[in-house]
Amino acid sequence: MKYEIIDTKKSDLSKILSLNQKAMPAVSFMDEKSLYYFYSVSEYFKLIKCENKNKIYGFLIGLTDNLNYKSENYLWFSKRYSSFMYVDRIVIHEKSIGLGFGTMLYNDLIDYSKGKFKNIICEYNIKPMNSISKKFHEKFGFKRVGSQKTEEGTKEVLMMEYSL
Repeated sequence: MKYEIIDTKKSDLSKILSLNQKAMPAVSFMDEKSLYYFYSVSEYFKLIKCENKNKIYGFLIGLTDNLNYKSENYLWFSKRYSSFMYVDRIVIHEKSIGLGFGTMLYNDLIDYSKGKFKNIICEYNIKPMNSISKKFHEKFGFKRVGSQKTEEGTKEVLMMEYSL
């Protein structure tokens, strides 16, 4: 099978929302309003599909600096960085984890971001521990640049940076 990475279309949003909710708590909750916000402001909002099929295997939302976005983690990075691509979330369908789709999306994001931004930045949960994300980001060469407690101390995230 041949897979393709394509720009997200409005007609994909309901499937993306469903995929996101199934991936919780590894990613944050997202409602229709926040999904449409991402759709309107994202520099990078792509998904991976199998050619000639309508199934979405994963998606990645990338935001740039200087947005009016109130996420605790985005604000942490905004205070410390300029010229960045922030991975708000990457979600891979639960039955497709480990098949290389996350790697394909990140490689595409890196290619897209080179020459435009200094860094790709992101975070992953360490409370509760997201060991899949930990292993994935270490493999890519992301470096730890900090941590913070979020959601009134119920979560803790590790802040990561990939220099372009």
